[in-house]
Parts: sequence; C-alpha cells; structure tokens
Amino acid sequence: MESLHVSFQRVVDAGMFNGISLDPSLHLSHMFYADDVIFVGQWSEFNINTIVHVLDCFHRASGLRINMRKSKLLGIFVDADKVDQAMVEGMANRLSRWKMKTLSIGVLQRMESIRAHFYDGVELGSKKPIWVKWKNVLASKHKGGLRVSSLFALNRALMFKWVWRFFSQSFSLWARVVKAIHGGDGKIGKKAKSTFSSLWLDIVHEVELLKDRCIDLISFIHKKLGNGADTLFWEDAWRGGTAFKYLYPRVYALESNKNINVASKMAHCNLGYSFRRDPRGDVEKAQFDSMFEKVEGTLLADMRDRWTWSLEGSGDFSVASVRKLLDENMLPEVASKTWWIKAMPNKVNVDAWRVKLDCLTTRIIIFRRGMEIESIICPMCGEAAESSRHIFFSCHIAKEILHKISRWWDVSYMELSSYEEWLDWIFNIRISVKHKQILEGIDMTEQIKVWFLREVASEDCFAEDLRDQCSQVRANMEKRVQMMLELDRLGGRGATLK
Repeated sequence: MESLHVSFQRVVDAGMFNGISLDPSLHLSHMFYADDVIFVGQWSEFNINTIVHVLDCFHRASGLRINMRKSKLLGIFVDADKVDQAMVEGMANRLSRWKMKTLSIGVLQRMESIRAHFYDGVELGSKKPIWVKWKNVLASKHKGGLRVSSLFALNRALMFKWVWRFFSQSFSLWARVVKAIHGGDGKIGKKAKSTFSSLWLDIVHEVELLKDRCIDLISFIHKKLGNGADTLFWEDAWRGGTAFKYLYPRVYALESNKNINVASKMAHCNLGYSFRRDPRGDVEKAQFDSMFEKVEGTLLADMRDRWTWSLEGSGDFSVASVRKLLDENMLPEVASKTWWIKAMPNKVNVDAWRVKLDCLTTRIIIFRRGMEIESIICPMCGEAAESSRHIFFSCHIAKEILHKISRWWDVSYMELSSYEEWLDWIFNIRISVKHKQILEGIDMTEQIKVWFLREVASEDCFAEDLRDQCSQVRANMEKRVQMMLELDRLGGRGATLK
C-alpha cells in the first residue's frame, strides 16, 4: 500500500489527477486504509483514465491485481447518465433502507417490539398478550426496572460519540472536512437547516432535539486547561460552562483578535492589550472587571490542553454514560429499587421482580384482562383468589415453606403478606451478610418453584400429593444449601433440618 501511495502522490504532484479543495489548506485526492483505497477527485474522463492507468501500472510492477468487481465508482452531484447505472442502483438500494440518517423512531420501536416479544417468549406477530410493560423492563434497577436499557438511548449515544470526537479530535482529517463544509463550529448548538442531505447535520439535529427535552449533552464536555495553546480565550468554555463571548458580549466586541488563544492572552498582565480601545461606560467596565476576576489566579501547566467528559470520573467519554443518562431521564419510575441477588440465577431474580410488580400470569390478572377463565380461586388451597401475593405469601403452602426454612436456619418466623414485608423480614434478620444472601436466595428459589408446580398441577392431584411435594422441596433445599455452604466454608449452620 505504501508503494501505491507514493506512486499516486507523484501522479497528483505532476498534475495528472485533479483532486478536490475544501479550503486553501485542505486538499484531498486519495485516502489509504489497511487494505482499502479511496480516490477523491473531480468528475472527468481524464481522472478516471488516470486511476485506471495507475492501477494497471501498479499491477505490472508489483504483481498485485486490483479486483475491479469489488471496486465502486460513485458520483456526487453528477448526472445519473454519467455514472454506471448498475453500480449506483446497487449502492442506492442498500443506503435507502437507512437513508443515511439516524435510526427513525419507527424503526427503533419495531426493534424494541422484537426484544419485548423475545423477553415474554412470544413469537413476533403472535396475538398472545404481553404481561410486562417493556418500558418497565428497560428502566434502571434504581428506578425499579431490570436495566435492559433502550435502543433509542444506545443509538443516540453512539451518534453523540461523533460529536465528542469532533471536539477531542479537531485536527483529524474527517473533522477538518466537516469544518470546511459546515464552518469551524460544525454548526453544533445551532438549529441549522440544510438544502442537501447531510449525515453530520442529522446528528447535530438529534443533539438539539435532546436539548429541547432538557438533556444538554454538550454541557458535559469541558476543556481542561494545560498550556493554553489549543484553547481559544473567547470561543471555548474553559472557565465554567459558558464561553466568554456569551458571558461578556460587550467586552468581546472590543477584541481585535477574536481567535486568540488562552496562552497568548494570559502572557500579558493587561487582558485588554488586544482591544481596539479601553472599556468605557458602566456596562463595559463591569463586564471587564468580572472577566478579570474569573481568570485571576489561572495557572498554565506544561502539558497540552484536552477535552474532558464530566459524566466519567476519568474524564474519558463513554457510550455507557450517555446511554445511562438518557434512560434515567426518559424512562419511567417503576417502583422501589430492584433487589438483585448476584449469587442466584437471573431467572430467579427476574421472577422475583415480576412478583414484586404483580405481573405474573395469575388467575386474577387473567380475569382483569377480560379473558375467559373457569375460576379465579387458587388451585393449591381453594381459599382465596389467586394473586401473586397469595401464592407467594398468603397461601398455606408458601407459609409452610417459609416456616420450615426459618426453623432450618434458626431465625424468627413471621407471617408475611407482600414482597415488601418479605424484604423487611430479610433485612431485620440478625445473621451475617453472606448468610443472609444465601437465605434470601433459597427462600425465593423455592417460592418460585411452587409457582411452577402450580402451573402443572391440577387441584385434586396437588391436594393429594401435597406432602410429597413439600418433602421434595425440603430435600432440594437441603441439597442445594449443603453445596453452597461447602463452597463458602460456612461451617455447620444449616446442615440438617430441625
């Protein structure tokens, strides 16, 4: 690739290939990657023939043949009849599906629908009901959700990563191209409308839409001052969250060198040395004094200036931090903080969360959805309507399991009627944190098992085999805990049932 680069550069220097000029200091003719090359130039037969001849000479000299079938010829603002129609149609068909833009709300909603159906175990297009609000699943655990996170937040976070790179990699080639087309600020912070399709302006537009919803992502980007050579005194927000040209507009109007950097400005004792005239009048003097107080005591260091991201302690940008911020601001408050036991399987934790929100497919829930059902009475005890609270806390089977576990672990037993009361009971038990996590996991695992037993058992056979089922639950508990205790070296607690 290096030899091809050298050869083509000589062709450009000899005037045999006409590239494009975005500004006097930015001229593009070819860009080389690991194993790809992009030639950029004016549309003309002369340029096309030059590329063909250069590639042919490269093949003859190196023995490396260019696969022309994999090469693409694209025209920008060129008449369609001048470009190979088959190539253009093939590319246009692929790009039209995404329209070279951000993912639309409709596409994101469709993708979220696929995820929601997968979570509920329902085939896409099925008419089976969804039992859990998908936004509740997406919400963070702090808000009472499962912290799955939305695709909308991920999509916008990945887009904003380019805005961060525009600031932090301002001297890179792509950033210089954006500045040459859209101006030095890239139109960031402006509601710009373009008469032509622009992927960059689409990204800037989405950032502005988030700002309209009180999510100002730009405000988390700050300049950390080093030697001051790469920081503009008036344009960059290097002291606080607002640039000086907005804080002190009357003083900014007096500045003769509006692109002066901090290093040059701070090199003089008098900040007004580059003004057209001295400040006069109460407003100008007040703004100048306020600016002087703000920069007083600023010390420059022997290091380069750099941009920092305030949402991360390290100052480095991360997509996860933006995604979390968007979800925190846009997803609903579901319930109290989700309690998650890391030692237990995710399935058990998720089912416990559904018990908390009362969104299991109990008979009372099915009845409330307007579906036909023979009876809403609990099939295990026949004493009350089947709800999440009843199955897991009020039913005599649930009480018997909790009572046996309490005797087993030698802790105080109390009758419970809700998930919140169960959590309070766990918190108030006086045992070590490690023991408490194991006890909590055991209790919830066996309660969830009762739920699955309820789904496969009829009323008659469940009543007849109640003792056998309880014995099986008891044996499973003992076996599971014995293994956990042995692994954690917890001693003799819980070795046998009382």
